[in-house]
Amino acid sequence: MDTVQALTILAAFLTSALSAVVGMAGGINLLAVMMMLLDYSLIIPLHGITQLVSNSSRAWFFRKGVDFSIFWQFGLTLIPASFLGLMLIGQVSVPLLKAATAIFILYALFSPGLSFLKHIHGSARFRVAGFLSGCVGMVVGATGPLISPFFLHSGLAKNALIGTQAACQIFQHGTKVLLFGAVLDFPYQNHIPLAIGMCLAAILGTWSGKNVLAARISEAAFKSLYRNALGLIALKILLWDVLYKSYFSMA
Repeated sequence: MDTVQALTILAAFLTSALSAVVGMAGGINLLAVMMMLLDYSLIIPLHGITQLVSNSSRAWFFRKGVDFSIFWQFGLTLIPASFLGLMLIGQVSVPLLKAATAIFILYALFSPGLSFLKHIHGSARFRVAGFLSGCVGMVVGATGPLISPFFLHSGLAKNALIGTQAACQIFQHGTKVLLFGAVLDFPYQNHIPLAIGMCLAAILGTWSGKNVLAARISEAAFKSLYRNALGLIALKILLWDVLYKSYFSMA
């Protein structure tokens, strides 16, 4: 195992622990680390496998809180939307898509009346979330922050929010992994040692985050942490990923 692989596996552990505490943010931070360490062609497929395992382990550890009615509504639109997202690869501007995602998050967090998402009632809320996740996930890889506002304003308690959002994202990453292999012919078999290392680290990170940190955070503190982390991620995407990396670095 070389240094790059070791750092990537360590990142999988730390970011999975973060998601177990906050309920999201691990995937997008892992993606950022992988972009610094790995060839671009490897990032989204390997990130997808790791996040599939990370979210599966998180859904299992928080299984008592999973709302399966939300789970099925989310998957109902995500799976067909993923095929649409597959067709968008290479056809849309990734910086533009990231900018739109960040603006959507900020608007959802700070629009009058807390959020316009409160006006999307019942199962329709999560069908919309599934559709957005399916389309965007195939192109940019991590959609946890994009769908998080839908869960933030759902009224779910801490463990239910963490478990349900993780379960829903199994659909996204599972579909993505299958489509990259079956349609785009990504050679997963050439990267088995790194994939296994990242997946095992993700499981250990989830267990550590839940048992060491998450249990000590109150409901009120969790909701505040969730909202603040989501806002910071949106600003990071907009200011760093879009404005600085995509434009200022070309000057």
